[in-house]
Amino acid sequence: CHCSAQEDARWVRGAGSSCQAAQGVTMDLSLTRIDLINIDTTNRKCLRVLPLGKKNPGKTQKVVVGDHTGAVQSFGMKKGDVAQVFKASMDRGVSRIELGGTLDERDKIFVAGGQTIKAWSRKGREFLKFNTNLSEDITSMHVLNDDIYTGGEYIYNHFRSCKDAHFLMANDRINDLTAAFITPGSPDPSAVLACQDRTVRVLAGSDVVYDCAVDGPVLTIESHSSAQVTTASAMSHFNSLDAAPRVPVPPAAHQGKPALAELVYGTENGLFGQLLLDEQTMRRGWAVGARTLGGLAASQQ
Repeated sequence: CHCSAQEDARWVRGAGSSCQAAQGVTMDLSLTRIDLINIDTTNRKCLRVLPLGKKNPGKTQKVVVGDHTGAVQSFGMKKGDVAQVFKASMDRGVSRIELGGTLDERDKIFVAGGQTIKAWSRKGREFLKFNTNLSEDITSMHVLNDDIYTGGEYIYNHFRSCKDAHFLMANDRINDLTAAFITPGSPDPSAVLACQDRTVRVLAGSDVVYDCAVDGPVLTIESHSSAQVTTASAMSHFNSLDAAPRVPVPPAAHQGKPALAELVYGTENGLFGQLLLDEQTMRRGWAVGARTLGGLAASQQ
């Protein structure tokens, strides 16, 4: 690709190999594309970057990606070349990839395809195959502790230790979901659904406890600042974690008490915004973007 700055700016190389505009001189910057691996078409949120391992913090990070053929590939870079870590497959095309594990090392790979969820270690050892027997294909997913939260087109399900825990039929299409800690002292997070009807819904079990309307159909939502998970549990479940105390999110100026959780979301009409949550309410924070832009299909902390 080719970038060009106008007369009132020049492009300079900043720390971290990023490009920044500065006043003064016109300069052209030519960029070269590097192809790492060839894959089939993919759904959104089907590529994740694994964190650096504790034992080898100096090594490069690994990437995992899944495509419509059901292929799941993990690879890294070694001496400038692509080195495959493992390759596996799903019975159906990959619709979502999530990472589970401790906050310091979230390196368990959970993959959804059709109504089935599989999980692998970062080295490629399969340790979970879970057939959910849902009536809809899984299109969104979140993994925490022994809990798996899934969203189909309209149906939300919560599984604990691979057993049904909660269920909800949403009013409109579920585009994404996450979980947030909004109850002081509780180790259990609340599921948060991002829906096509421009509404974000917070659940307690199988019930909607409150919701918030935003200025566009919500395509993606992520927990940005919430309860921190730092230590491994003594339990031997597939993704054992304990929740450590939360750090409250400061409220915006002139807005009530501190929030217990902070979410960021992206909409179909190009808005990127913030939501602040506590036990009883959810309020809108900042929002940026223009409604004439394309949709924001993914976000990641």
